[in-house]
Amino acid sequence: MPDPRARSLPLRLPLIGFVAGLLLIALGLTAGPAHAAKLSPGDLKIATTPELFPAFDPSIGRYVTRCEGEQTQVQVTARHGTKARVDDSRRRSGTFDVSVPLHPGAATVIRARNGDAHGKYLIRCLPQDFPQYTFKRRGGPTPKWELMTVGSYAVIFDRNGVPTWWLRSPRGVNDGKLMPDGHLAWWTNGTVGPFGVDPNAVYQEFGLNGSVKDTIRAVGLNTDLHDMQELPNGDHLVLAYNFRPHVDLTAFDHGADSTVLDAVIQQVNSDGDVVWSWSSKDHIDLAETGRWWPALHEPNYDITHVNSVEPDGDSIIVSFRHLDAVYSIDRSTGDINWKLGGTETPESLEVKNDPFGDYPLGGQHDARIDRHGNLTVFDDQTDPVCGARPPAPKCSLPPRAVEYKIDEDAGTATLINSFSDPKVDSTWCCGGTRKTKNRGWIVAWGGVPKATGFAPDGTITQRYDFTPGLAAGQAIYRIVPMSKRDFTSAKLSRAMDRKYGGG
Repeated sequence: MPDPRARSLPLRLPLIGFVAGLLLIALGLTAGPAHAAKLSPGDLKIATTPELFPAFDPSIGRYVTRCEGEQTQVQVTARHGTKARVDDSRRRSGTFDVSVPLHPGAATVIRARNGDAHGKYLIRCLPQDFPQYTFKRRGGPTPKWELMTVGSYAVIFDRNGVPTWWLRSPRGVNDGKLMPDGHLAWWTNGTVGPFGVDPNAVYQEFGLNGSVKDTIRAVGLNTDLHDMQELPNGDHLVLAYNFRPHVDLTAFDHGADSTVLDAVIQQVNSDGDVVWSWSSKDHIDLAETGRWWPALHEPNYDITHVNSVEPDGDSIIVSFRHLDAVYSIDRSTGDINWKLGGTETPESLEVKNDPFGDYPLGGQHDARIDRHGNLTVFDDQTDPVCGARPPAPKCSLPPRAVEYKIDEDAGTATLINSFSDPKVDSTWCCGGTRKTKNRGWIVAWGGVPKATGFAPDGTITQRYDFTPGLAAGQAIYRIVPMSKRDFTSAKLSRAMDRKYGGG
């Protein structure tokens, strides 16, 4: 027999809530700020000299301006009963100007209120050498945060394209990434030179305050700049090159006594010891370099050009630019499980649903396995003759972000997604693509310093353009989407305030 109390309970709960609500009203209390009123565009306007970015909107809380001289001019217009104050100045209405001393990284805060409606607006000062860029958001699913390495800066942008956190490295930065412990890491070098020749090159892991938490490097070889991944046990996969002399390349119209660079992957533990390694020398034939041979030059032939590594259970996924191919490698044996793209070998997958057939990739980067087990790749579609060295003439095919379903048992790779940006008709190198947690995509176009967001249906949701702000030959190497679970706005702001002041 049903318990009669079960039927009466739902009737009691609304009554209890109603009575509690009356008590709160009587006491002048509220249940929380979940539905705080917003100021309207007519209530408040804020401008700065130099110019504010983005243009002021009362619904947007974060902004930047460029540092010029020792003062930044802030102009506030508060109307219709609105009162505002800049930092600790008195609250007032009308139009007024405040001269704020701001140095690079520091922030000023404007607080405004009109009855129950209120807003807080943080304006942070960008360094003069921060690259110029434009940003446009069109709506749709976009990440909360995006991490990029831009020029000499590692930067976290918010979904309005505002630099919310940054750190400058005079030694250069590349391949920024979020580590499992919440720190950030990127490759940095001591001198500029060809890949694999800089003994000072390392990956460093940083806290948000800029302190170095860890240094990760290859053992016995020079650390390559293209990728590093942390494994669940805390070990790291690191890329490097080994110089192999006295190689006969006459079959490929090069010298009989040449030096080639073999790609090396090391698994390095916390003590700095190599616990596993793999070399392309033992598993990839010289002939697989294929169409790239005419673009390679003395003194050291970069025959594979490894550019990403990704753990995948008992295997690793590796991308080689100069092989036009992505490989799955068995970590226990070192054998190749399968190969996608490039010259045909016994391990090659049959490619389905791709207009480029069984040779789908061209100098690709950033091969990743998503949470569904699918393979995502940034396909540069680079012609090696025009794309081997920047600045390069225009290549014939536009780059794309692609997704394949791999069926290892059937030996197939089926294209299930492909995205391009009509404003990017070619790229000479680099780039990356990632899925976002809200089912969208974000793509960095590499040698064309732009980044584009896509909705699941391929609609463009946002676009960065650093074209006027990066020197020839510089690239947006990768872009990493992050969610509010990775960082809160308050955490990033606190880190910047402690480092630079303000807020």
